[in-house]
Amino acid sequence: MTRKALLGFSLFMIAFTLVLILTASPLLVRPIVPGASFPLGNLITWIGLVSLPLAIYTGIKELYRPKTKIQKGFRAVILLIILLNAAWGFVGYYLSGNWAFNFTNDPQSSLRYWNYIYFIVLSSLVFLLAFGIYRLIQYFR
Repeated sequence: MTRKALLGFSLFMIAFTLVLILTASPLLVRPIVPGASFPLGNLITWIGLVSLPLAIYTGIKELYRPKTKIQKGFRAVILLIILLNAAWGFVGYYLSGNWAFNFTNDPQSSLRYWNYIYFIVLSSLVFLLAFGIYRLIQYFR
């Protein structure tokens, strides 16, 4: 898959995920396989969470093909963020004990789960802000 195709897919998945979540679509609670306890919404959210840093990575040429040491450092950070986002489903399963991420009688695990979500989403946004500041500094040099 080319960089532009991957960027297009990532942007589509971010938009698709946001629309489904913001409209509270009934599609989100439908199981992937009838009788399974793995809701389609978890899979869609998982793909959307990975798509956020992936869109940043594929959309910024200096990250995809870094030339300087600083750009290589930024690239390493965004790849780590992608990895953390890709681990979201497994972290949720580990903390809840099920693929539906139901935290019955375990508020501490639920709190850890939500903190992990906040961290991985905010890390992408903070990264984008930091890289934007870096590019502004480079522009005015």
